[in-house]
Amino acid sequence: MGNLLDEIREEHQPRKRLMLAILEKMPKQDREDLMEAMKDASIRTTAIHRVLQKRGIKVGYDRIAEFRRELVVEDGE
Repeated sequence: MGNLLDEIREEHQPRKRLMLAILEKMPKQDREDLMEAMKDASIRTTAIHRVLQKRGIKVGYDRIAEFRRELVVEDGE
C-alpha cells in the first residue's frame, strides 16, 4: 500500500477516527503528551495545531477542536 492511499484513507475517515489514527501512529511518549495537551484547557488549540503541522501531521484545526470537545464530554460522563 502506498503513501497516497494512506493519505486518502485518512482524509476519508470521520473526524474522531482521524485523530485516533494520528494518535495510534505516534510514539507512546508523543501520544501521551498530545493527549495531556488536548485535555489541558490552558493550552490553546492553535498551539496544538501549529506544533502538529510543524511535525508534518496533516490535521485541520477544526478536527483538533472537535476532538478536544469530545474529550471534555467523555471525561464529564
